[in-house]
Order: sequence, then structure tokens, then C-alpha cells
Amino acid sequence: MLGAGMLPTAPAVAAAVPPAVKVVADDTPWQFTTQPATIYAGQGGSPIATKLTWSSWGARSATATGTLYLWNPGCVPVSNCKGHPCKLTVWLHQVASHNGTLYFSRMRYSYGHRGKRMYWAMGPGTNPYGGSDGIWSQR
Repeated sequence: MLGAGMLPTAPAVAAAVPPAVKVVADDTPWQFTTQPATIYAGQGGSPIATKLTWSSWGARSATATGTLYLWNPGCVPVSNCKGHPCKLTVWLHQVASHNGTLYFSRMRYSYGHRGKRMYWAMGPGTNPYGGSDGIWSQR
């Protein structure tokens, strides 16, 4: 029974906080993180996105700027090659799920002074080389 001046209170409702969407930032399949400073989208000679500063990271997409290092095609061994830096914008999108972890399964790089684009995909069946899924493959 309520006394004078007392109001009924609503039951406490836990605020539903959606789980953070993550991304694979290195060449280890299905190893997730949020807002990485560097994204390795492959191995030996693949472009490296580094010095990333995230302007947004949400439930549907994420955007960062940074530096993209590209190597000259055919430079071998890669360990002796010098990467060429250029300005980069990264856009992550298309959320998918792997073993209950939400992750961005598509990535677009816009780079250089003319806005060249490079597209990446991740997820089951996206690796065109027959390698391990859970790593980035260029589309």
C-alpha cells in the first residue's frame, strides 16, 4: 500500500546496449577488435592502412582517415620493398555475425589525390583464393 504523496515506481528496465560491432584488423582469421590504428588486409605486399583516426564507429558503419601504404607490383622480396604512402579514407559497412560476434564484412578504401577506390570483403565464402575465410579478400 502506498502512503500519502508516494507514487508507484516502474520496474527498473535495463537499458538495452547493443553489442559493439567489430572488425578483423590483421591477417588472423576471425580475430576481432574495435577502432584499430592499423588494418592489415592481407599478407606480404598487401596494402596496409595505418595511423587510422576514427571519426565515427556505429552499429551500421564506421569511418576513419589515415595513411595507406602501397607496394610496387612485382617487388620481391616484400621485406626489401618500400611502401608508398598516400592519404586514405576507410569506410566499414555491411554488418554480419560470426559465432555471435557482430562485425563489418565490407570495407572500402578511397585513396590518393584522385580518389581511387579499393574494395574488400570478409565472411564465409568470400576468399576467392580458397584460403581461410575470416580474412579480407579484395573484390
